[in-house]
Amino acid sequence: MIEDFDGDLDDFVASMMIIKSRNVKIAVIALRCKQGPRETTNVNNNSLEFITNNLINQEQFKVIKQNNSTRMIALVDAPVLPGFRVEEAIEMAKSNKKVVLGPGLRQDRDDAVLVCKSGVLRKKTPNTFWVDCYQKRYVPNRSEIVVGIVTQKAGDIFRVDIGGSEPASLSYLAFEGATKKNRPDVNVGDAICARLLIANRDLEPELICVDSHGKKGKLGVLQDGFVFNCSINLVRKILNPKCVFLDLLAKEMAFEMAAGMNGRIWIKGKTVKETIAVGNAILAVEFKSNDELKELCDDIGSYVAGFS
Repeated sequence: MIEDFDGDLDDFVASMMIIKSRNVKIAVIALRCKQGPRETTNVNNNSLEFITNNLINQEQFKVIKQNNSTRMIALVDAPVLPGFRVEEAIEMAKSNKKVVLGPGLRQDRDDAVLVCKSGVLRKKTPNTFWVDCYQKRYVPNRSEIVVGIVTQKAGDIFRVDIGGSEPASLSYLAFEGATKKNRPDVNVGDAICARLLIANRDLEPELICVDSHGKKGKLGVLQDGFVFNCSINLVRKILNPKCVFLDLLAKEMAFEMAAGMNGRIWIKGKTVKETIAVGNAILAVEFKSNDELKELCDDIGSYVAGFS
């Protein structure tokens, strides 16, 4: 057990899990600081109280003690840990307002909204809450757009790998204009851009390739092109309306792109060299600011122009 903690509390990402038994209460803190590598440490109650007090002093979250229990209250745009309560969402629900919970949040039995992933709590006006967290494995969420690979044909169902814990199912009738006689041309190995219709922890994910009006839009089989994996954070960044990367890159060259929230991106340029250049540019974006993106796109444009 460690009695003291001397880490940097200004720049860290923490994940906390509290294990309770009859006479033992252990807090497991996973810290990643800029000054050093990631470490996992067992700390006792005194160390946990020390870390909590420092976060309170920095106004990262609030603590409410009531009926011999302690509640951690999460604040918007502040770091959160599993177990924190989102009181703002709870109050909106009590006033009969609709509340939309995104990834990283769940509803408890007493209608409390709890954080289940470590990250930063975000809010989209007027009533949408989610946790912006770094994750490697994709957890399916309903209505999200994903890019998958067809791995199997099983009767009237296609099995699609979307990077989750199990393959998703895609019916041949989930395409625009599909009938028993007019089946879609889908083969094993094809890349698919689809929307999640069902995403439940007790059921296998189900995909569709049409919108609410029965039109395919930009969904369906992705012809040719190149599919690569990236972090889910990168997909969120390039799809953010405030990110200027795609607009800047489109001025340098013409390309097509389908970004899935499962950490897969499909791209297609006029030539193989342009396709590779676009892929390398996207992978270099994750940790760059908007000012650095313009310089990056200029370099990519000059690089591609050198081949023509």
